[in-house]
Amino acid sequence: MNTPITPLDETPQGAENSPDLNANLEKLEAIFNGRHKTDHIFMNWWVGSFLMNPVTLGGYIAYRFIRGLYRRNQHFQRTLAFYQLLPQILRQLPQSTEKLAGETVELLEDYENWLASEEANQLNKPLHWKPMAIVWGVLIIMLIVYYAFLFSLGFSQAMAGGNTPDPVAIQKTMLSVQPYTMVLNVVLYPFCLYWYYMKYRLLKDYPQLDTMESKFLSYLEPVLQKLSGENKLQLPFEPQCKARNFWLHLLLLMPTLGINFTYLDYCCIHEAQRRFKESARVQYRILKVVKKLAGLNNPIAALEVGKATTEESI
Repeated sequence: MNTPITPLDETPQGAENSPDLNANLEKLEAIFNGRHKTDHIFMNWWVGSFLMNPVTLGGYIAYRFIRGLYRRNQHFQRTLAFYQLLPQILRQLPQSTEKLAGETVELLEDYENWLASEEANQLNKPLHWKPMAIVWGVLIIMLIVYYAFLFSLGFSQAMAGGNTPDPVAIQKTMLSVQPYTMVLNVVLYPFCLYWYYMKYRLLKDYPQLDTMESKFLSYLEPVLQKLSGENKLQLPFEPQCKARNFWLHLLLLMPTLGINFTYLDYCCIHEAQRRFKESARVQYRILKVVKKLAGLNNPIAALEVGKATTEESI
């Protein structure tokens, strides 16, 4: 189980921190610890797809997809909130008065401009998963009613005409079902298009967030090096989500009988979960450095990222 960071100790080493700095550090720490609520980890993909899906008659796949949209929104908002609070904290640090000048200030300003860019704002906009959940529920109910109706008609025909098929009765049955089928298609086709769009956004947004976080760190690293006086301070980040051509995979959907989309679903889930761990590892290092610069004398508790259980392994 992941161990949350210990609460901030208000007793600084050296210069006394301002109340605003301590409050912002507590807020930054709370945002970081909020990853337990936002970075939802699914069960093993193979177990979920080939065991839970048949058992739940497709219900688990629907839950996983809708939950995936929700966790995307929460993870993106928490990640951007973490990096948006950092410039304010860096300007409040005791070292900033003397060391935050010249090129370092320009880097921090470029970082703030990047935070305010259209790309960052675009990723901060949530995907609307509630309409998907509502339509999915309505669709499942309609399918249940549809097949129950077909079964009842078939049972009535068997009771009336025995085992001998009656072409006229079959034709009447199909005509009676046709209006219901048209209504079902009216709901099904827009739903499928919206589902594909949501899948497209998931495959597109996670690689973009990887790129953005790498960009953030390229600005933050020299600033923190200057403030700490440690040239060896590094914030390496390894992107976990690969950019893929969604439309190419959509064209290959029929020739591959859907196998390529199953592969995309597997990649999207596993890469996102690896991203959660990598992002938490880097943010942990940033929080540790910032607290050290603020002169807080309490050590940060060890954070478990993946298999890491000690501070040194992170």
